[in-house]
Amino acid sequence: MRTIPNYFRNFRTGKSKGWTGLVRVDGKTYVWMGAPQVDGGLAGERAVQTSHFVTPTQTIFGLKAGAVNLTANFFSPVEVSNIQKQSIPVSYVTLDIASNDENAHEVEVYMDISGN
Repeated sequence: MRTIPNYFRNFRTGKSKGWTGLVRVDGKTYVWMGAPQVDGGLAGERAVQTSHFVTPTQTIFGLKAGAVNLTANFFSPVEVSNIQKQSIPVSYVTLDIASNDENAHEVEVYMDISGN
């Protein structure tokens, strides 16, 4: 399976904004979104994309990061009848994490949008 590519958002300024997501599973870091660099290299091992699903208001990615499965849901609250909501460039992100080996794991999640 392929991994999630780098994501960049272009806002009204026309400048790119890097969007990064990391998950640490039992002390090992995986990159689940973006391409953050540390000392010239990727900030962790890439999580592997296992699925994707797209609707008019949601994009859902399934990923495997070591001993856990991560589901990232990007939701945009767009309504055909609400012009104001259509004009706001907003997405909500929810993450669900589940063990894929039936054991308990220590999991930490990090996500940011750069200030470039």
